[in-house]
Amino acid sequence: MKKIKKIFALLMTVAMVMGLNVTAFADQVKIVTSDITVKNLATDVETTVTVLNVVYYDKTTEDNGVEKQSWVVVDWAQKYIKYNGDTEKYEIVSGKEEEFKQAAETASSDESNVSFRGKTNIGKGEVVFEGVPVGAYVILASDSKNTYNLMVAETYKDGETYMTAEDATVIAKPNKYITDKKDDDNLVKRGQKVNFTVTSYVPAKSKQTEKGSEPLKQFIITDEPQGLQVTGVSSIKIGTKEVLSEIDIKTVVENTEPTWDPEKKGTILITNSTNDNLTAETKKVEMNLLGIVNQENNDGSEKYPAGSTITIQYSATVKDEIEYNNVISTNCNTVNYEPDEEDGFEASIEVMKVAEVGQTPLTGAQFEVTDMTNNNEKLYFVKITDGVYKLALNGESGASTTVEVGADQGNEGNLTLKGLDESEYLLTEIQAPNGYSGGVTKTVKIEVNGDGTAPVVTYGENSQNIVNTKLTALPSTGSIGTTIFTIGGCVIMIAAAGLFFATRKKAEK
Repeated sequence: MKKIKKIFALLMTVAMVMGLNVTAFADQVKIVTSDITVKNLATDVETTVTVLNVVYYDKTTEDNGVEKQSWVVVDWAQKYIKYNGDTEKYEIVSGKEEEFKQAAETASSDESNVSFRGKTNIGKGEVVFEGVPVGAYVILASDSKNTYNLMVAETYKDGETYMTAEDATVIAKPNKYITDKKDDDNLVKRGQKVNFTVTSYVPAKSKQTEKGSEPLKQFIITDEPQGLQVTGVSSIKIGTKEVLSEIDIKTVVENTEPTWDPEKKGTILITNSTNDNLTAETKKVEMNLLGIVNQENNDGSEKYPAGSTITIQYSATVKDEIEYNNVISTNCNTVNYEPDEEDGFEASIEVMKVAEVGQTPLTGAQFEVTDMTNNNEKLYFVKITDGVYKLALNGESGASTTVEVGADQGNEGNLTLKGLDESEYLLTEIQAPNGYSGGVTKTVKIEVNGDGTAPVVTYGENSQNIVNTKLTALPSTGSIGTTIFTIGGCVIMIAAAGLFFATRKKAEK
């Protein structure tokens, strides 16, 4: 509330009253004109700028030939702005500051109240309104990325004997920037490299407070990832100028204080959980760019005006087997920055080993997994718990191409494979449960979900079950069954031979 009052205190300095009468329906003097330039708007989006007249200058001649001059408050603002005879200024009514701001936003929707409306060109970040009649104006600016404070412009020279137009330049100061963060792939596999792009904006170099103007003294962009290890920053640009060489980048373990290069104007601190590169995850990335954005040219002007686009590009490796997440936020004392969040998904395969009859869960089965989309590559996994595995990182301890279904009570036959991305996979049984036929396979297809949420997993035969058939029971080689048949055969042969010789002797007699 107090901020708004400060803003409109500027507005009310227009009222060096040329006449004390306020004519509500007088005609605006449009002969004396000037230009209004609005600067420091965002450069990467189209910003709509609306100019509303609040107080205008009226000059009329009465029937007796006497010329009357006065300032006039426009209809929509009359409830909020009153003339103060003691100060000889128009002032906002005490306690009406927020209402006035809302009234200005409402008035801008009615074209009859709009004096001028324009849009910036992408890359320029400013707009000029020409031929603006003398008076006081409220300026509104909005785009898809930012929200700006209400601005005020006066298009006359104060204290002149005759009304004199004067060009006005207004520096747009956002009260909130929307920081944007994007990744190049949100369905990923464990160990995959993901590229991120952060878009932010150079803050205002000062802000008005109750104690006066407060300079910019803090500007830190912080990224807090989960399930990722940040591996490198490839580019930092302000507008089109690359400034990465001006920044000192350090990677440390938690609770470690780095030593910075005093010749660098900015710093980036990447804090990891451990020194072990294979298992390390990044806890925080702090980008202190105050010394970069506060630079001045030789003539004392700002090197990087407020509203200039900051583009940061860096890469990270996915370490978690389920998902990654990170939130980007900005700590700044002159402008509020809205944080942004980016999520990534990983897919899982979940199958059940069962018997053909009764669908009874079976244990002891082992599989290999092939990525059919990527040259039929055999995949390596690391065991998490009974029957649960995650895709292995290169060089990770315990990695194997063999995975085994669960055997613990309550988890019999279950097999879960985590940390996968979109592809078509083939599970091939290399060891069957005892007493069952082997060699069965199962195809699984993982696809990106069109709405950016969890992936779609499709199982062959529309079933997550992998079925085995029980082997037929046969006598073992050399068992008693064979012996009985052999002995029986010999007895029959001996009996036949005896019968033969007995019959022959009888015939010879």
